[in-house]
Amino acid sequence: YGAPGDLIWVRETFKRVHSGDLGRGAIYRADVTGLDQSRTWKPGIHMFRVLSRLTSELTDVRAQRVQDCSEDDAMAEGVRGGSQAEGMFTAKDAFAKLWDDINGDGAWARNDWVWALTFKVHHHNIDDVRAQRATAGETA
Repeated sequence: YGAPGDLIWVRETFKRVHSGDLGRGAIYRADVTGLDQSRTWKPGIHMFRVLSRLTSELTDVRAQRVQDCSEDDAMAEGVRGGSQAEGMFTAKDAFAKLWDDINGDGAWARNDWVWALTFKVHHHNIDDVRAQRATAGETA
């Protein structure tokens, strides 16, 4: 899964725009509010590396049981606590439900071993992050 310090460039849904600078030739769906039907969006899988504006730096890799995730871990996965009516009071409760929805009924109860990865986000292209590291004398 990698080692702390590894860099991964992030792909986003995008639209190419004409620009003399290839690295600035995109509009990103995440920046557009509302439903913009005037653009033909391309899925991130087709994004060129040079257009990436986010880089994830792997800061921690560990094996753990899925139920050992903390409330903060669950929120980092993008879930929040739900309503009493749904029986989800905490983010961890919501994550347990999501885990079962994705992996099948009983997956949370099985308490499988999982790889837990932690990232730091750099708001720069991966090549810029590597260049900054090289200038600072760090390894990329």
